[in-house]
Amino acid sequence: MKIAGHTMGTPEYTVPEAIDLFARLGLEGIEAICHDEYRSAIRTDTPSAALHTLRRRAESQGLAFAGIAPYPTDLNSHDPQVATFHRGLLLRAIDIAHALGARCVRTYAGRETGGPGRAERFRRLVEAARGPAEVALKAGVRLGFENHFNTLGDSAKSTVEVVRAVDHPAAGIVYDQANLTMLGAEEYRQAIPLQAEYLVHVHVKDLSFKDAPPAATSGAVEALPDEAKPTISRVVGEGTMPWRDIITELKRTGYEGWLSIEYERRWYPDLLPPAEIGMNAGADLVRRILRGLG
Repeated sequence: MKIAGHTMGTPEYTVPEAIDLFARLGLEGIEAICHDEYRSAIRTDTPSAALHTLRRRAESQGLAFAGIAPYPTDLNSHDPQVATFHRGLLLRAIDIAHALGARCVRTYAGRETGGPGRAERFRRLVEAARGPAEVALKAGVRLGFENHFNTLGDSAKSTVEVVRAVDHPAAGIVYDQANLTMLGAEEYRQAIPLQAEYLVHVHVKDLSFKDAPPAATSGAVEALPDEAKPTISRVVGEGTMPWRDIITELKRTGYEGWLSIEYERRWYPDLLPPAEIGMNAGADLVRRILRGLG
């Protein structure tokens, strides 16, 4: 397993500056957000020449692009225009990933609003994902449906159901145990074996609960209101996530891919220290865990 930095943790930096920082921190890769309104992101209109320059800059410092993280949140919208727009975002991210040599594009399993109609939202998602999956396959890229609140991947079980329904070799899973824990979905002992054969990428982050954590479940979880997030983001190693146990289980099941430090400073700049402090501390913890595993 190799360690990457995520540009969610570097809102003060451009992507080239984040590459330089991650190299100084001794990381091996970079996961870059793909977005038009965030400083530490690759814009969707970035020309090919600029993408190749970014790739050369990373490679010159011993880094690889581990993944691209766009925001195609509404692939399953009931509005055809909205769904088409988000499909376009995903397709563009696949092109960018191919140019950068990244092998994973993080995507969302549609939007899940809770209540009646989940089966229809699921059907629209599967239908919308198959075309981009074929494009990704030809580009040598995998689509990673992330375990994420307010999507149809709101538990390990439901994320597996999405990937199995899409039924395409380019479709896989971005495993995010912190998101599952926040939702009261499966613990890592259940989540990893459920998803092991589909894992293409892993997000590493930490949290603590404002109050008592929800009871763990193994099925779909109702939509989480924006104002009801029950957790506080933490530096990896300073929260409740048992990363030593999680990484040990990942190794046991044969995972050999990226561990991306998804440090959430973009959203919580007043709560989390700069990446050179907080992300570095998290990466050091992960390194110690990997060394201990041999």
